[in-house]
Amino acid sequence: MFKISRVISAMVFLLAAVPAHAQIFKWVDSDGRTHFSQTPPDTQEAPEVAKIVRIKQKNSRYKQVNGIAYCGDRKLPGRKDPVDQLLEVTGQIENWTDSIQRLQLQKSEVVKQKTQRDLSYRNARSYSSNSFQQRIRSIDERIADLNCAIDWAKQQKTDLADTREKFLADYEKSVQEFEAFKNQCGPRPDIEGYTTDPSAKEWMRCESARSTKEHNKRLREVKRLKTIAGLLQ
Repeated sequence: MFKISRVISAMVFLLAAVPAHAQIFKWVDSDGRTHFSQTPPDTQEAPEVAKIVRIKQKNSRYKQVNGIAYCGDRKLPGRKDPVDQLLEVTGQIENWTDSIQRLQLQKSEVVKQKTQRDLSYRNARSYSSNSFQQRIRSIDERIADLNCAIDWAKQQKTDLADTREKFLADYEKSVQEFEAFKNQCGPRPDIEGYTTDPSAKEWMRCESARSTKEHNKRLREVKRLKTIAGLLQ
């Protein structure tokens, strides 16, 4: 019991001592002792027993309400399809980063206004800077929510890395299949007017039998997948 309490106490202390975005590693040495650290163990010294388990620390602003994820008051994307989710979080990281930059500029302007007002009314008893401070706190809250959301989105990208690799592999396969379909009749022969060349006639029969509708359908699908692949690169 005392040993378990010591392990729990050490874990609590370590979690409190590191930033919210840090990674904690839990591993067991060759003597069966459990360790917690911010760096992984040397697997070369104990390749069979150094099983690494990453413990995800949730940002203090992160929460789930009725199965929906939030960072503060900001609702986080929750698409059912993993590719859609990956696209969503990838695009949102850039949007959220831009929003933080705008909010930081907005905060700088409010701080500047507050400083000027403080200098103008430093001797006025009735003056209060509470309204400026509230605006600054509100901006800081929104920035903190966005930083939480970005950390969450980056973790989502890590968790969905296999989804990304599988999609890109499927896209490459679809491109190859379309190229094979497009060129299934072989290179176009040099035909001018009527021909008695059997190979040229065979090529024309193949081209006539091939469905233009099917060709266009496959082409549209390849273009759609190409657009998604470009976003995931």
